Amino acid sequence: MLVNKRYTKEFILFSLADSAINMKKVFATVFLIVIFINNAYSVPINAAFTKNIIDENKYFIEYIDPHVTNFYSEEYFKIYKEAVTLDFTANTYFLSGEYTKCYKTIIESQKLLRKLYYDILTNHYEVDTDQILKMSGPIILLSKDKKAEFLLKSGYEEKSKGSYQKKLGFGVNKFLLSQKIKFYIDAIDHIIRAKRYAILALVESTVPIIDKSEYKTQTFEDALRVKNNVKLKKEISDYDYIRNELINNINKKNLPANFPLLLHHSDNYGMIYENKKSVLNEIGDSINSTVKGFKNEQINNNENTKTNDNVDSKSNENQVAPQEKSGN
Repeated sequence: MLVNKRYTKEFILFSLADSAINMKKVFATVFLIVIFINNAYSVPINAAFTKNIIDENKYFIEYIDPHVTNFYSEEYFKIYKEAVTLDFTANTYFLSGEYTKCYKTIIESQKLLRKLYYDILTNHYEVDTDQILKMSGPIILLSKDKKAEFLLKSGYEEKSKGSYQKKLGFGVNKFLLSQKIKFYIDAIDHIIRAKRYAILALVESTVPIIDKSEYKTQTFEDALRVKNNVKLKKEISDYDYIRNELINNINKKNLPANFPLLLHHSDNYGMIYENKKSVLNEIGDSINSTVKGFKNEQINNNENTKTNDNVDSKSNENQVAPQEKSGN
């Protein structure tokens, strides 16, 4: 069967043109749908919205402060100071009602905090926790303490959970900054629990079996003595009890003295180690001094302006007085 080539060519061209028109319609429809969804589900940048993100960013800044202080480095300090300064600037924008500027400034602060959280989590928490767990293993095995072995296994479980949370946070879209940081906070919490389990296992392994309360024979007099001393025991916190046990065992050389167990113990409870000063307070003092200096400079400028105005007014009076005399 013969087909006219001219009609076939025209048919193909017509089909291609029709397809192109249809594709344009499809793209236009998709574009309009995207615009509609953005308008429908976008959050307005108003006072309530910016107040929420300011409070959230404040929590992110305060949470990481003891950890930045305990694992201090110049790089961490530089990133943290810039993030805190941006947060302070965002608060000034919020007070002046510039909510869009406030939002954009908070986003810049969270970009820095995201990097800070990830670096501390990777370079300190994961590495240091691995070292504590591996160091604890041989000591606990030699002690043959079942309770210590259980605590060590719990530490490894928490460590794996923390690593998983870190992977989830790393996989979150880079624009969802607060979600990333929240995953990193969950990861840090799990890894801190892993360190606490490891340190508890070390403490438990150093206590001789005959001295453990569950293996002691208790008389009626002992029971009365324990009952009378309950209030006294409650006054000693878990933090202080474990710290005292660590110090005693380090002094007795039951635990290695070359590893900063006491620093990690303080960090596990969100506390700043010994005489270290809070980095956040240090940055706050710097911002306060800058603001006071700016305020004093403005006061001095105002006083100089007033003094110059008084001098000018007196000179004008002196010039007017002779003219009045000559008129008389």
